[in-house]
Amino acid sequence: MEILPNLRCYFVSITGLRPFNRCQYCEKRARECFGFQFFFIALSIIALLVTTFFISDLPALVLDIIIVIMVLIGLLSLVASRETNEIIYNNVLLAKLNRELEEKVSQRTAELKEFIGIINHEMKTPLTAIISATEFIDLHARDRLEPSPLKFLRLAKKNSIDLLHLTEEMLDLSKIEAGKIEIYKGKLDIPKLAEEITDALRIKAEEKQVIFKTAIDPAAAVFNADAHRFRQVLFNLLDNAVKYSPQGGTVELKAQLVNRESGIAVPAARLPQSSNLGGQGRQVDRTNHEPLTTNHVIQITITDQGIGIKAENLGSIFEKFAQRAPGYKGTGLGLHIAKSFVEAHGGSIAARSEYGKGATFTVSIPA
Repeated sequence: MEILPNLRCYFVSITGLRPFNRCQYCEKRARECFGFQFFFIALSIIALLVTTFFISDLPALVLDIIIVIMVLIGLLSLVASRETNEIIYNNVLLAKLNRELEEKVSQRTAELKEFIGIINHEMKTPLTAIISATEFIDLHARDRLEPSPLKFLRLAKKNSIDLLHLTEEMLDLSKIEAGKIEIYKGKLDIPKLAEEITDALRIKAEEKQVIFKTAIDPAAAVFNADAHRFRQVLFNLLDNAVKYSPQGGTVELKAQLVNRESGIAVPAARLPQSSNLGGQGRQVDRTNHEPLTTNHVIQITITDQGIGIKAENLGSIFEKFAQRAPGYKGTGLGLHIAKSFVEAHGGSIAARSEYGKGATFTVSIPA
């Protein structure tokens, strides 16, 4: 058994003595060794020795009784020492075995994550090819297909998109946990990105007759962000909105430039001449402008008419593997990944909801 330094034990640290075998591996303080039993035995023996030494005229019977008591105390001390020694020794063994088990579990978990990462990476390429092929056939050959084959084709596309999304979530999660999120910012066109995502979710939305609505102010149409990461953020939020929407519901996406301090939207007409917001081909009158500062953020809100979120769950919905509403499938990773990517941009994400009346997610990114 490995000998521990006993830095916590006052007796060993002061005297340098290890009176019991367990002192080699016990990390308790002196008072915790036996509890008060340790001090009671020590003080009792000292008191008896002092008594017999100073009182020489005690009757022989009293001296015999004192000797018997001392022997009994000594035997009790020995028994307690051995029992305590065995308990502490077993505890130390259990702690050591627990550490070894944790190390093995950690190692196996790392190997499993690496394996999952490899599998997901290998799956991503063929899934992308399948989605592209089904989109091409759906776009160019739908008029020549019977309703039944067309239905299966769109089902294959939908399931391929879902599987690709799951694959990307697993890859993203492994990067988040490893602290390897890389952000490459560039010009991001929100109207174009929203159109791409709603098109990817079209089949799922049509099944529930969900309608997409967008209201994007020209002042917030283009800004700097990582296109791939931000696409994942909006896809996760819109996918959730469709998933929890009722039959015939509406999912609305709004984007606007907001003053961080006042919370008031800044119209495009008040942007400075040097601002490159507004996007290509969007004519914006920039007279009487408000200077664009670090107090401005791009605020994107996604609102649905779904089942909403219970008040007690609002604080935990962005956690990994957050509990899902009964009857709805999912990994519980989408919102966690979205929050990680938004924060990697220096932004924030929040949710508000009244249970039974839908939910609104707000993403704020520095302009």
